[in-house]
This record gives sequence, C-alpha cells and structure tokens, in this order.
Amino acid sequence: FLVPVQVMLATILLIGTGLFIRTLDNIRHVQLGYRSDRLATITLSPDQVGYDVTRRTAYWNQIRDRVTALAGVKSVTISTDPIGTLNLTTLLNMPGFESASPRERSTGQKRVGSRFVETSGMTLLRGRDFTPSDEDSGRNLVIVNASLAEHFFKTTDVVGRQLSLNFGRTPEPKGSGRAWPREGR
Repeated sequence: FLVPVQVMLATILLIGTGLFIRTLDNIRHVQLGYRSDRLATITLSPDQVGYDVTRRTAYWNQIRDRVTALAGVKSVTISTDPIGTLNLTTLLNMPGFESASPRERSTGQKRVGSRFVETSGMTLLRGRDFTPSDEDSGRNLVIVNASLAEHFFKTTDVVGRQLSLNFGRTPEPKGSGRAWPREGR
C-alpha cells in the first residue's frame, strides 16, 4: 500500500514541477512593451545626500554625458523609476470624466528625460520621442500609452491633444506608445 502512494505522490510532484518550469519559461517570453536585452539601469539618489534641485539637475546631466561617452553605449536617458515600472499615480481631470470614480481617472506616471523611447526600445504608434530641447523648453509634455489614449480620448491618435493632471499642469501629448544605457547592436 505504501509504495503505490509514494509513486502517486512522486508523479504529482513531477507533473507540478514540469508545469512550474513551463510557466517560468513562458514568463521569459512575455512582451513587456520595451526591450530588456542590452539594457542596463543605474539607481542614484543625489537628493538623499542633500543636493538641491539645481545641483541635482547638473549631477544628472553630468552622469548622462559621462555614460553616453562610454564605448558601446548607444543611448542614455534618465527616469524617476526603472523602465517597466510606474511608482507614481495621479488623477486626470478630463472632460466627460468629472464624476467618474478615482479609479477610472487614475493613471501611472514617471518623469523621463530625452531619448527615453529610443533607450527603452519602445515603439511609438504616433508622435516622437522626447528631445533635449523638450527638457529645456519648460513645456509639460507627455507620451501616453494606447490604453490611456483609448480610455480618455477614444482613439490612439492623441498627438497635440491636451490632458490635465490633478496637480494643475496641462501636458501636451507628444506620442503614444504600447506599453539606461543601451549598448550598440
């Protein structure tokens, strides 16, 4: 009686292990909306050592310039969060959504620098990547994903349209996408 039970339990464990390994393999092939190959991320927190906004901006620019100068680096950008994550959430104030629940009006956000789309390997459906002149323009620009565009505008053709974040600034969409350094190919 003991041997058949042990064989049955071993068989169940082997089947479970096989399914688990297959699941892990499937997860490796999920399209993330960005290219993760040849992508390196660096986390730095100059504000934790007392840098003010001006000094922090100069620091980020110096780091970006130094990393860009490294051999084999194709593209560099700066972001408040690692590529593929959104740690900030805000409410959008949009016509037609005034009485909607906060859940229907909320969206994730991150602040990014020039060449973000190029560096991350994302594909834009419309519009363009951020450029260094955008950073210096003082304009509030955004790149939105297709899901947000469809939800709030009922189309993915949102270049030039405006949206209002809950903290009062009105960014102008510069592109819509699906979804630091990148080495050369």
